[in-house]
Amino acid sequence: MFGIMSNPWLFLNKDLLMHAKRLCALAAISWLLPLIAITTPATLSVYSHANQVESMLKVPFLNFSDTTGWATYEGWGSVSGVGPEISRLFTSVYTSNAFAPLTPPFPNASYDLEFWGPSYKCSSLEEFIERNNSRTWSLSDYNYTSVEQAFYGEVGSWVSPGNSSLTGREYVYNAVSATPLNHTIFIGASGYNTLWNRTSQNARLVCQLYNASYDITVGFDDGTPFIRENGVKNIELQDWDSIRGVRALAFSNNGTCAPDPESNNATICLTYHVFHTVFRDFLAGSIFINSVGDIAYDDGDTVRSIGATPLFHSGLMDCPEIVNSTVLYSGAGADTSVLKTFNRCRNQTLASAIEDLSRNFTYSLMTYRNWEDVTTQAPVMVTSPMNFFSYNERYLLAAYLTAVSLTLVCMTVGLVALMDNGFTGSTAFSAVLLTTRNPDLDSLAENSHRGEKPLPKAIGNTRLQFGIVGTGETGPHAGFGLEGTVSPFGERPHTTI
Repeated sequence: MFGIMSNPWLFLNKDLLMHAKRLCALAAISWLLPLIAITTPATLSVYSHANQVESMLKVPFLNFSDTTGWATYEGWGSVSGVGPEISRLFTSVYTSNAFAPLTPPFPNASYDLEFWGPSYKCSSLEEFIERNNSRTWSLSDYNYTSVEQAFYGEVGSWVSPGNSSLTGREYVYNAVSATPLNHTIFIGASGYNTLWNRTSQNARLVCQLYNASYDITVGFDDGTPFIRENGVKNIELQDWDSIRGVRALAFSNNGTCAPDPESNNATICLTYHVFHTVFRDFLAGSIFINSVGDIAYDDGDTVRSIGATPLFHSGLMDCPEIVNSTVLYSGAGADTSVLKTFNRCRNQTLASAIEDLSRNFTYSLMTYRNWEDVTTQAPVMVTSPMNFFSYNERYLLAAYLTAVSLTLVCMTVGLVALMDNGFTGSTAFSAVLLTTRNPDLDSLAENSHRGEKPLPKAIGNTRLQFGIVGTGETGPHAGFGLEGTVSPFGERPHTTI
């Protein structure tokens, strides 16, 4: 009975459970109350929430007046070709079919940018000539009387609507830089694209370079960059003579973008001219079936295998206007599987794919090594996970109420016992000494005064009771006694003579 508060195995004692139910109940409560200390923290929940903080930081930007590394030059500062670093950057863009990845200021961040930059707009020939089919060039320089005539004269009559006759080369694709129109590329393809509501062969495109206003959001998701276009508007057609672009370095202050009086005060940028040169060299050329039935590419200077051409390394080759060409399936024997690039034609049309490529190249210029110092201040929204803590009020209240209720029960039982017994007790040595003084116990302990273990069976099997013990010599008093010699408190005690 005394050890039940330190040894829970005593709850398995049948006699104790049968004859000291109240004691066992109080002991069980005392054992269980500390568990409340475990339940209380269990009501605490921890959850992660994205916390956003805005900071003004330097971010990459663009400066098209900075011509460093953009071009190679010959005499008098005339542009002779595209700079190696620009060519390398463009190659990474068209082969990856995406913009060059930017360095994140933080793993999860985003910021908005607005700027002016080059962008191509590609229209169908029919849409273009509805807007403007008038001649803007001298017949002595270019012997075509309209844009439509110039298109078919440069690209070929094979691409005209419904034309299926192939008297010369069997063209899959043919693109030329339109001499009479500044910064313009004519493109013809013998395939069809149902997204353009075309059910027959031959696609005709006119792509022109514009100065566009960009409104974008640059973001990073766990370090992976993305760009969301909030608005890209083609504002100003770059309708200035390419000769002015070739010699822009001499015409302006170190190639700075500036109005040119010789071009009706149009703003001329050497960087825009090189931008067009990059796309002209990339797009211009023809894909055709040669005399032995193979697919070949002609860039105007040499005829070579299609696998060695930049255009073939891009996703444009997978656009329906090219891969759906009837020339490829006319029984010429060409291996058409080499044209498949696994659905990499962005936006599913050749026109949209070229526009998308031009914008991705513009975005990639923010990683241009010679513009590493070109930055701007922008409010960057940084998102980071933060731990928040909250208690389950219902469970927390239930735990505390349970503890308080059980404590009150124990106090009530103790108060009732105090009122019934008329005194308080303890397990102190003095209390044990005083409650074990009677001749019966002295007789029981004879020859076992050292308290050694194990106890003799005669002593261990003896049942004791606690209550009023009455003797002829000392009178009744509270204490332990042998079974049958103890009376409950409040009753007449047993007496021995």
